[in-house]
Amino acid sequence: IINKELDYLDMVSEEEIKRLAKENKINSKKVIKLLDHLEYKGELYRPRHGYYKTTKKWLSLLKVHYDLLLNLINI
Repeated sequence: IINKELDYLDMVSEEEIKRLAKENKINSKKVIKLLDHLEYKGELYRPRHGYYKTTKKWLSLLKVHYDLLLNLINI
């Protein structure tokens, strides 16, 4: 049970990503475009529907949020 719960700590829901992007005035089309791009590059994957996880274990959840927002701003 504990290991299963720990797996969710380093995942980010698509809805959470969109919410954070919206707070930073970034439209959802850019969010989807970036998520697809990062998934294609192999930097993100979907362990389950609606959730993203980084392939780099050393990245924390906060770093994932930060990087996604920076990339969205630069698109």
